[in-house]
Amino acid sequence: MIGLNKLGRHRMLRSDMLPVLLVVFIAQVGFGLVMPLLPFYSQRFGASPLAVVALFSAFSLTQMVTAPLWGRVSDRYGRKPVLCWSMMVSVGAYLWMSQADSLLALFLCRSVQGASSANMAVAQAYIADRTDPEERSKSMAAMGVVSGVSFALGPLLGGLLAELSDTPPGAHPFVAAGALCAVAFLVVALFAREPAVSRDQRQRRGVSLQQFPGLLAQPRLRVLTGLFFATTLIFSGVNATVALWAQEYFAWGPHEVGLLMTTVGTVMVAVQLLGVGRIVRRFGDAGALVAGVAVIICGLLAMAIPGCGSLGVVANSLLAIGFGLTQPTIAALVSREGREGEVGSLLGVNQSMGSLGRLLGPMLAGGLFTLGGSVLVYALGALVMIGPLWATVWFARRTPVLRRSG
Repeated sequence: MIGLNKLGRHRMLRSDMLPVLLVVFIAQVGFGLVMPLLPFYSQRFGASPLAVVALFSAFSLTQMVTAPLWGRVSDRYGRKPVLCWSMMVSVGAYLWMSQADSLLALFLCRSVQGASSANMAVAQAYIADRTDPEERSKSMAAMGVVSGVSFALGPLLGGLLAELSDTPPGAHPFVAAGALCAVAFLVVALFAREPAVSRDQRQRRGVSLQQFPGLLAQPRLRVLTGLFFATTLIFSGVNATVALWAQEYFAWGPHEVGLLMTTVGTVMVAVQLLGVGRIVRRFGDAGALVAGVAVIICGLLAMAIPGCGSLGVVANSLLAIGFGLTQPTIAALVSREGREGEVGSLLGVNQSMGSLGRLLGPMLAGGLFTLGGSVLVYALGALVMIGPLWATVWFARRTPVLRRSG
């Protein structure tokens, strides 16, 4: 009877996750729709290459600032209201961008979009609320799979929609992205279920603004958020320079680089879909995290070594395996570090560190590539990751392996 009750509860939790996973899919498709268009769209207003880069940076900057705030608000007032509100803000931001008449308006739109898209931590908190700790990494990995597939689909649809646009050029993808966010709002409003929490419990939940600096003073949480920053920094840096690396070592062009990135995405999805759950059950979340960081270092070292194209594919596949293991397990471990009512705040801080990594990674990697090419970028990246590997081993030795009962 106990086993049947746990199985029924497990299925119920999975069904509760579906609306939020669908929201993540729709929102990421909408985000990906505008990615290939934004540099060309901004040129209507005389944007320089530096201004185009700044448009992307504005998104990450506001996301970094607001992610902890939305996490805290969701702890206090619930996940569902914050997800609904953020989706409606995204609708307005995308529609505003479709009618933007100046470069300043584009910057404001991107900043608002960054703030509203900081709801990823809230979606993670929603999933954490509905999964047992020993199953959390697998659930976070499912979220990563959904995000990866949708992000790959978005640019393809965006490019097709851009060809349909006449006046103003390129407006159709922004309208489509807004419509998708409106669908996401309806999905959350109609199907997501907020757990019943009393008013007294709500008032006790959440981390005050004054307490946020103290969160990073906790050694275990500092290791996890620092590791998320480091892996995101490396991941974004690799993405920014992989085409230059392929051109330098193998004289590859856009077609070959596109096939390589498709392979990398496929490997990462496969690891998160099929591998994370099995590895976590065998070695625990912390053990999977150590393995992921070690594989990332091996991948970076392999990318620093000139060789044949096959070695390049293997090197990038190692990075995909490493990132596929680390991203969901970090989120799961962060969600277990706080008291009840702090999960959204903790995941918000974690996402903020990831946004900082995405902001700095391309700039640092690009600067290093200019100075010393691929060898400097990837060898130095491997060297930098030794510190996080040591910290992860320290963390793993102090973290028990959770076994699923029943």
